[in-house]
Amino acid sequence: MKEALAVERCPSQALKVTGERHTPQRLVEILERDRDFYGETGGVTFSGGEPTDQVEFLEEMLKLCREKKLHTALDTCGYASPAVYERLLPLCDLVLFDIKGMDEEKHQTYTGCGNTGILQNFQSTAVSGKPLWVRIPLIVGLNANRKDLEAIADFLKPYREAVKQITLIPYHSFGNGKYKTLNLKAEYFPELKDETVNEFEMYFQQRGFTVRR
Repeated sequence: MKEALAVERCPSQALKVTGERHTPQRLVEILERDRDFYGETGGVTFSGGEPTDQVEFLEEMLKLCREKKLHTALDTCGYASPAVYERLLPLCDLVLFDIKGMDEEKHQTYTGCGNTGILQNFQSTAVSGKPLWVRIPLIVGLNANRKDLEAIADFLKPYREAVKQITLIPYHSFGNGKYKTLNLKAEYFPELKDETVNEFEMYFQQRGFTVRR
């Protein structure tokens, strides 16, 4: 609330509020306005940030969407307690799960947390019976190399039936301007060439996975 007051009192209007507060009921009303555009395969995706950070709100939203017969997808990084996924998975129709890498130390260094719990949550999700899409961000110097991607493919292999598709997401610099706005230091990485991304996609296809952009 202090941040909101600061925005309201900013004399030059250099600061602005970019979000709105809604109740779950009101938000579902807004979502239903576009129902005709969802078609046979569309629906509502809860992403972020990390949607599981607001588990009570998200659980209520998923319940309301289910009552309205709206297809729901949970886009998660996997960093939450197992109890959170036990609450949410039965209410989801699809799960989009980020896998950044298998190296625990590297994961800790660049994300601020280890990946043991994340991988355990992935395994629980994969055996839950929910359709599962895996999303892999590709960052030069971190995981955009054959060794790291082979480790991910080896981990995913036992769950190939559950993993309906893999999406590789190359690093881009679109958000660098936001760092300046927030007075934060941005980390810069080289952007991958299309032919390199194509090679990585082909590798996963050769391992028996469906790959889509």
